[in-house]
Amino acid sequence: MAALLSSRLRFRTGLERALRDREARVRLLADNIADIVIVMDRKGYLRYVSPLVTVVGKTETDFLGRLCLDVVHEDDRERVLAASRELKGATASRFGSLSHAARRRRDALARGHFQDRRTLAGR
Repeated sequence: MAALLSSRLRFRTGLERALRDREARVRLLADNIADIVIVMDRKGYLRYVSPLVTVVGKTETDFLGRLCLDVVHEDDRERVLAASRELKGATASRFGSLSHAARRRRDALARGHFQDRRTLAGR
């Protein structure tokens, strides 16, 4: 029993270390890339904004915790919603690649991943 627990602990510790290393590499890249990087959760809330956002006169805290559509210019919202629907329709196949062609028809009918705050308020 002790050997099994020890083995599981080593395995879990290794996974946690690998995850921390991977997160550190991604953050290093995102913090130093010449583009603004934004990470959202599944509900569309901004969870990470790269420091380069200062080039548009904002700070990271101006964005964090807000809904994606709250920071998208009104003229661009429909395009963002359409792109969101397209991404939502793309699903990972059994082999790990994205299958866009198989979902093209369904994309036209799929609900957007992000929802306009006005739509949410009407519910």
